[in-house]
Amino acid sequence: MIEFPTSTTLEALVRCRQVVMTRTNDVLSGTASQVSQESDAVHSLTGLLMMSLEGLKVAEEELREQNAALTQVRVAGEQRTQHYRQLFMHIPAPALVTDMFATIVESNHAAEHLLRRDAEHLERKPLAALLHPSSRTDFKTRLNRLVTSEECRRLTLTINRHGDTPVDVDATVAIVPDIGPTRCSALFWLLTTRPDSV
Repeated sequence: MIEFPTSTTLEALVRCRQVVMTRTNDVLSGTASQVSQESDAVHSLTGLLMMSLEGLKVAEEELREQNAALTQVRVAGEQRTQHYRQLFMHIPAPALVTDMFATIVESNHAAEHLLRRDAEHLERKPLAALLHPSSRTDFKTRLNRLVTSEECRRLTLTINRHGDTPVDVDATVAIVPDIGPTRCSALFWLLTTRPDSV
């Protein structure tokens, strides 16, 4: 007599399949003198197949529930991401997100207005390329100190605006930390226009 596994895990279902295949081969290769044994084996195989089908139904339902839960988590995550992206885009002050080398990743509407450039022309552009030569000379040094030692959280920059006169801004920079050895995955720049430069 075959002992049926009581678990409905994938491992148990695999064991059921192996037992069914083994017993089926035994029945098909048996001799005429084993008719009664074959009948008993067929009965056992039928029971095992029914149990396997029930196990598969349970596993399918569990997977369906897990998939529904994961879908809810994914949708909620996408909604949160969209919410915070909308908040970023509509911050009244000019704001940029750059990588650790100050290459622009995102810009909000106010930054696009200040710089006289749309998002498409700002994305992947080095921030240094937007600076007036007077600000560009020691920008790299100050950026390195900012990333490695978290100094110079406030910088004064002169920015060249497309088709307009340069403007002086105070940049407040926040480090978006990273778990890795770089200690920095992104920089958040909040730009404030100096009243005397408008």
